Amino acid sequence: MSRWLPCCAVLLTHAVAFATGVSAQRVTAIAPTEQQPVDAGVDVVGEARLRLDTLHNLDLDRGLTPSGRAFYPVPLSDTDAQNLQRADFRLRTDLNAHTAGGTMGVQLRLDVLDNMPLGGDADFDGVVVSQRPPRQRALVVQRAFAYALSPVGVVAAGRMGNRWGLGILANSGDCRGCDGATSTDRISFATPLVGHMWAVSYDFSASGPFAPSRDGRSLVDLDPETNMRAVVFAVDKTHTPLMLMKRRAGDRLSLEYGGYYTHGWQSDDVGVQRLPTAEPVEASAALVQERGLSADSFSLWARLTTRSLRAELEAVLVTGTIEQPSLIPGLVIEEAVEITTYGAALEVDYGAAEDRHLIGLKAGVASDDDAPGFGAFPRPGDALPQDGDLDGAQADLVDDFTVENFRFHPDYQIDRIFFREILGTVTGAAYARLEGSYDLVRNGNFRIVASLGVVGSMALSDATSPGDGGLLGVELDPTLAYLHSDGFELALEQATFVPLAGLDNTERGWVAQPAQLWRLRARFAF
Repeated sequence: MSRWLPCCAVLLTHAVAFATGVSAQRVTAIAPTEQQPVDAGVDVVGEARLRLDTLHNLDLDRGLTPSGRAFYPVPLSDTDAQNLQRADFRLRTDLNAHTAGGTMGVQLRLDVLDNMPLGGDADFDGVVVSQRPPRQRALVVQRAFAYALSPVGVVAAGRMGNRWGLGILANSGDCRGCDGATSTDRISFATPLVGHMWAVSYDFSASGPFAPSRDGRSLVDLDPETNMRAVVFAVDKTHTPLMLMKRRAGDRLSLEYGGYYTHGWQSDDVGVQRLPTAEPVEASAALVQERGLSADSFSLWARLTTRSLRAELEAVLVTGTIEQPSLIPGLVIEEAVEITTYGAALEVDYGAAEDRHLIGLKAGVASDDDAPGFGAFPRPGDALPQDGDLDGAQADLVDDFTVENFRFHPDYQIDRIFFREILGTVTGAAYARLEGSYDLVRNGNFRIVASLGVVGSMALSDATSPGDGGLLGVELDPTLAYLHSDGFELALEQATFVPLAGLDNTERGWVAQPAQLWRLRARFAF
């Protein structure tokens, strides 16, 4: 039993995040706007992205954690070496086929070679002669849904991009550095009423196990009670991007706001199928067990804009219960797991569109748990975390039946090294980022922009921090970018992370050393 409890705890943490991660897409995103096309047709937009990275000392030279893991991978041939390299390419295409007036249509997002490493899939025949077609993820369908405008509102169905507010909980992955996305299989309806947009949706969060139909052409859901489902209720009052731009140009104050409530549930489960077994486990009646998962998410969002100011805030509260946390058939755990997490993010920018400079502030907090480690991405099968570990499950199902750490969506990016690369997300921590940019050259067709961000981070408790104290580090993120009006962008990005006592190796008395990142990024938008 003790061997399986850590695995159950980790996977249940993932299940909670999966259940509560469903949220409302900005409900006006698929509604017709003042720029709808007159004629039927197909609109195609997208971008190609190239990134070349050099990573220096991201393990911080502070040795292994008590569980025997480094903070970051190190070179295979020489564990004392400092540099790792990474290069990838992605072609993203968004297609919108619509009728005249845009009142009905379908949308499709395709990612080609999504985050595939350059030089991967090499075909060796004495010398490298070609790159083989990738066996997996060569073509990723991120979104595919249909929508129609009825006399009473917009109806949509399919796999949709999922975003709310600033994107700390659900993020559609549209930013320049985003590597993932939140997508949801859902049926939704949105309608304007009393100056607001109201929406409701039914989400197919997870289904299965399945069996093929008699003709083998479709899959049949074997047990509806094991499905994970969610309903979403949302309301917001927003301006379209064009209208907001016009209001800012006219120096008009704009207040936008919204909120949503999500309820997710799962009655039964075949949890053993998610365990790291040598062979896949075939579902059977004997493997079905009670789950009793119920999760609720609440989010409030607001944005205030003037000609020179944007202030935007999102706050999230997630609560839930897992009545039977065991994933092992026949193993019954008497006590339920309780979930209570919260997170918030604030963004403030000052500078009008015609100004050559822009200054800003980002600040946020994600609740922590009293278990050791941050609980960012616990791995199935790992032992329970010890004091001094960076990561690990936040419930042990023996003495600890609570999960209290909130995890920001990984594509809500604050920095380039600590939260982005070493930890992987913001959780159990607070941060503040001061940033500024200045147009060194401003031509009719292009700009050359220099910018700098300074980020300070701290753990919310000493128990979460792997070192001595809660101060985690300070990071500098400078950028020099060339941006052309035709959609071409070339940027040289650097980062230096100076770790503080919260990341030291207190067991061995080693002080964490600075890390650096260099990146050349090119973007070709069309």
